[in-house]
Amino acid sequence: GGAITAPDPGLPIGAPIRVHIRARDVSVALEPPRGISILNMFAGTVEEVGAPAGPYVDLGVRLDGAGAPVLRARVTRHSAARLGLRPGLPVTALVKAVALDPTAGLISPRANEDHGREA
Repeated sequence: GGAITAPDPGLPIGAPIRVHIRARDVSVALEPPRGISILNMFAGTVEEVGAPAGPYVDLGVRLDGAGAPVLRARVTRHSAARLGLRPGLPVTALVKAVALDPTAGLISPRANEDHGREA
């Protein structure tokens, strides 16, 4: 679990939800940015750097906290090289609230039982 800012999905306040965050909607920074409109910032550590797929590289960022999920991020190879992204590197994962559009099915009610920890 954790807090995330997203457009109103039309569910009761406090209702458990499942949020699907697309890798292409996640950016990474080497330090928490200031003076930025992005509302969702999560401290974490690069856990994996995938093989390049065309101009992109997929990352796994393990969010800080006990039992925290791995957040997937897709960045350009240029950005990965410029930032020196590698396993073990602390980063801040950034997700724009508008990327979590409830009308696109990215936010849905979640049953009380948790069948996996995906972010």
